[in-house]
Order: sequence, then structure tokens, then C-alpha cells
Amino acid sequence: GVKLNSYTPIDDGPYVSQPLPIIVPPTQAQMPQLYQTVTISNKTISNSGTITSAVVSQINSHPWGSTITIDATQKDIHLRVHDTAMNLSNGINLEVVSNGEHNVYLYLTGSSSLSINANQYVGMQVRGSNPRLFIFGDGQQSISLNSNSELDACVYMPKGSISASGSPLTTYKFVG
Repeated sequence: GVKLNSYTPIDDGPYVSQPLPIIVPPTQAQMPQLYQTVTISNKTISNSGTITSAVVSQINSHPWGSTITIDATQKDIHLRVHDTAMNLSNGINLEVVSNGEHNVYLYLTGSSSLSINANQYVGMQVRGSNPRLFIFGDGQQSISLNSNSELDACVYMPKGSISASGSPLTTYKFVG
């Protein structure tokens, strides 16, 4: 060690963090396709849009254990869930496919929530790879992981909540 004779004192008083900024989805003028209902074709979402309660019902109507792919190999995909409970069931997996250059952005707005229930997975197709799924909340939204479920995403909800309960996994319940 070297003894220093001159130094600048630092303020070691209590730290007060600054409020985190809210990230809002692009406006309808900036991205009109984000405000149109998402279409699922051949179990694949390949364009931006809004996930409505009808889309959630369509996702949940697939046979037990089906995988819905969100294809971000060619471009970023922006998805909006507004005033909708995205309550996934029926063992559905939502998997993001990306070439490492494009991302999927899921915006929870209004009174939206995301519930991932028993034996479901939401995240990257290659599990454990760097998440390319980013979930943003602009208010009091919530995410819940129930029973044997997994979420592999980067979540930013400064005023929201996330909960995880139920059966333990041998790998992980939440990464991100």
C-alpha cells in the first residue's frame, strides 16, 4: 500500500436515488402498426401489433404444450398489451427467435398484466442465451410466475410488480 497525503473527501451522507424514468411505447403516429391487432400465422408472430384479449384466447386455444414463436430474425418486433390480462394457460410456450441483432419489445400499458402459469415458458428459443425480449411497464402493471413456469426476459417496470410462486425448478424461474 501507499500512504496518500492528499485526498478529496467524499460526501458519505445518506444516498437518495433518483426516480427511474418511465418508458412508454411509440405513439400511433410514430408506429401505426403497433396499434393494430397482432396476427398469428402458423404459430408465429412476425409483425408488431397489439395483443388483445382475443389474441390471448387464440394463443391459449392451441393444443397443450404448443409453442408460439415470435420471429425477430429480420426486424425488431414491438408488441403492446393495453388494458388486457395476458393470462397464459394450456402449457403454452412463447419463444423469441432472434439473430442477435433484433429484439422483441413488449409494452404493458393501462391495467395490463402478464401471468405465466403451470408448465409454461416465455423467453428465448435457445434457453439461457442473452435475452432479446424486453418487457416495459409504464405504471402499475404486474407480472406473475406461477407454479412450474419460467420467464427469460429483461423487465423494466419502475412502478410495477413481479411475483414468483409455486413449484421450484431445477434450473431457474426468472432470468433478466
